[in-house]
Amino acid sequence: MATGRDPQRSRAAQVGLLMKAYRESFVIGRGRRGLSQEELLRRMAEVEPEYSRRYSHATVSRWESGSTRPSVARLRIFGKALSLSDDEVAGLIQLSGLSDGEVARGGAMPGDGSLSADSAWDHGTAPTAHMTQVRIIPALARFFALRFLLPAALIAAFHYLLSVVGWDNRWMPVICVAFATLVVMGPGIVRPDESAGLREFYWVSVFFVLTTPLLQFAPLGLDHYNFHLLPGFAGTMMPYLLALLVNLALAWTAGLMFHLLWRWRYRDGTTVGGTVTGAASVTIPPLGVVYAVILVFTNFSVTVQLAVVFAVLPMAFSLLLVFRDEAVTFEDQDRRALFSALVTAACVSSTVGIAVIMAIYLSPDFPAVLPDHNLLASWKLDFAALGYTREEALDRVNLGYLWHAVSLLVYVACVVGGRLFIELHRMGSR
Repeated sequence: MATGRDPQRSRAAQVGLLMKAYRESFVIGRGRRGLSQEELLRRMAEVEPEYSRRYSHATVSRWESGSTRPSVARLRIFGKALSLSDDEVAGLIQLSGLSDGEVARGGAMPGDGSLSADSAWDHGTAPTAHMTQVRIIPALARFFALRFLLPAALIAAFHYLLSVVGWDNRWMPVICVAFATLVVMGPGIVRPDESAGLREFYWVSVFFVLTTPLLQFAPLGLDHYNFHLLPGFAGTMMPYLLALLVNLALAWTAGLMFHLLWRWRYRDGTTVGGTVTGAASVTIPPLGVVYAVILVFTNFSVTVQLAVVFAVLPMAFSLLLVFRDEAVTFEDQDRRALFSALVTAACVSSTVGIAVIMAIYLSPDFPAVLPDHNLLASWKLDFAALGYTREEALDRVNLGYLWHAVSLLVYVACVVGGRLFIELHRMGSR
């Protein structure tokens, strides 16, 4: 049984074919016939400047394939750009099944419900503040409930369960970190929000990077935020619970900033402005805010290690955004060269990373850093209360450093690097 949208899709496809025919038959001069999709956009931008900033050849392809609905405003600008007569433009409008009062004003087509903010951009009509607000508020509320409140409740419940059963030994911090990582990363893997772009992968990556320093101080039963200094918290699970909740809050905030910046800088799958600068403006500011918090409240060892990772992550995610940008295309030979460059970079960086990690771990003279200071203050650890000497504490921190560094290296090289190769492959199929 045909749905109410089928006639509209059919009309959109017919209008798209006719628009393509007009474009390809347009006489430029001196016998040259036909415009490219980019040339069509440039001519439309002479009528309406927004077309040079908002659309790309990928958008024109969707117009001509009928995958997006026409609007009266777009058809009129198209007609002026190609010097069509009023009768020809009126024929396009009639073929599309629209009238001057429909869609041109951002309204809904019959049988199709209300327009979303994104579809309004695609139809040549700027979304109103109300349309954008209606679309984004439920999405952000769902992101807050499912990606912050629910994981926070599960992490707190798990810690409470461990305290009830009295399970508290030297492996407790590692088990808590593993459970929290599973809770945070699981939904993004099992049921990701496809409408959020790279937001899911971004905020999960930030959480993982922030959480691995807990492994460095797990052999001591301490945390890098120094919650163990609070009265009555030393030797309990509370420092790790609070540290994990802080990591979750910081990662969620970074994901929220990423999402809002992404919506601001990207329209219809393409960036508004420069491709590289647009991607960088989305990926760098959230990590800058997170690192500012880390810089103040953690010790020197953690800030140095995370500085390296926070320098790599924006570059990787900027490349991911560039690869997903529908305005960016590579020839096969360009993709092969880029693939070779990525393989070389992965091999070199992994080799250097492993060498540095092992050199620090095996070097007896390399200074290990205990969680006894941050940017604001310093204090003395009570090793007698901890149950080991300072030398034993340094040995344990050195072992924890190995866990921390190897976890980060594996995630960045295999998970983030693997995603780069996947997006590069998808770019070729696109």
